[in-house]
Amino acid sequence: MLKLMILVMAGMLLFLVACSGDSAFEESAGSDSELFVTSQSSSEGADQAAALSAAPVAPSFASADAEDGRVARGQALQTVQRQVISSATVSIKVKVVDEAVGQIRTIAEGMGGFVEHLSSSGAAGRQQASMTIRVPQDRFNTALERIEVLGEVQSKNLGSEDVTEQFIDLEARLKSSIREEESLLSLLERSETVSDVLNIERELARVRSEIERFQGQLNFLESRVALATISVSLFPPQKPVSEPPTGSLAMKVEDVAGSMNDAKSKVVGLDGFVGQVFLSQRDGKERADLVLMVRTRDFDNVMDFLEALGEIKTKEVREGGDQLGLEGGAGQSTGAASLDDEADASIELTLLEQDGSLNLVLVIGIIVVVVLIVLGAGILFMISKSNRRPRRGF
Repeated sequence: MLKLMILVMAGMLLFLVACSGDSAFEESAGSDSELFVTSQSSSEGADQAAALSAAPVAPSFASADAEDGRVARGQALQTVQRQVISSATVSIKVKVVDEAVGQIRTIAEGMGGFVEHLSSSGAAGRQQASMTIRVPQDRFNTALERIEVLGEVQSKNLGSEDVTEQFIDLEARLKSSIREEESLLSLLERSETVSDVLNIERELARVRSEIERFQGQLNFLESRVALATISVSLFPPQKPVSEPPTGSLAMKVEDVAGSMNDAKSKVVGLDGFVGQVFLSQRDGKERADLVLMVRTRDFDNVMDFLEALGEIKTKEVREGGDQLGLEGGAGQSTGAASLDDEADASIELTLLEQDGSLNLVLVIGIIVVVVLIVLGAGILFMISKSNRRPRRGF
């Protein structure tokens, strides 16, 4: 019995929904109120039609609202206060980047604004920073003037965007959507069928979504207009610095391991370091490849020392040149080594074992042979001399 009742109720509900669709389709095209007519009975249809015709349905006035909106926007543009978004981008050379960042933050907060974005990079003494601040529109020029006096302005760009028409358009759309919402709420109060309620609530969801979207866009524009944007790039002064020299040296030495240790000791003793060491052996001969890093002022001294280790096979030297580098300002960290104290000059050293190691054995052998020959000749000479002496009789 319970299942039968459920089936009957479901069938009635489907019948009502179908009737509402047929009745809505037969109403005059272009009227949105037709969606809410669901009954074809003479009594209910007459009452519902009267209620819908009396209700102030917003969609039926869409074309009129659009025309009124265009006229209203045209009149408002002539009378409303202009809404302008102001912005500036400035690049400044300052002595100390950290101090300038703090001063700009103080300027923004002192004028009722705030720091919207801040990023920095680089080591102490060579730091760079970029930041974006927001200040009230009426303090825009004052804030920009105070920022510019912090250092030497390298570049400056000013911009403005008139968004008055966008303001008026969004306000008109928002008001129209609100009126449509009120009309739908009025219809919802007089709805008598489930189908009407569902259709009206679906339309309400759409209209309320539009209201939130228009309101969000309007709030965003109001924020952009109320608070001007200033983007600042900060960097320290630049000074000419010498590009470090580089050298390449291939040497033939008698003792590869010993010469390599001598080269290491020399470099480390001058506050340099050995960047790379590669040892190999081929055809019974040793080879060592090293990368030595020394300070620029010690470069020539180290090259002379290395050349004295043996016989020069190849030699290449590239002298350093001048280039622009970031200069650290006063107040930066003094613990960091300056550019002149960095071991930035490189020397690629190749040590090859001399072929003379085998020749030395040959020379020694020859010397031994010569000595033996000389000794033998001396002995023979002594013997022959003794034999030539006359014999004495008894």
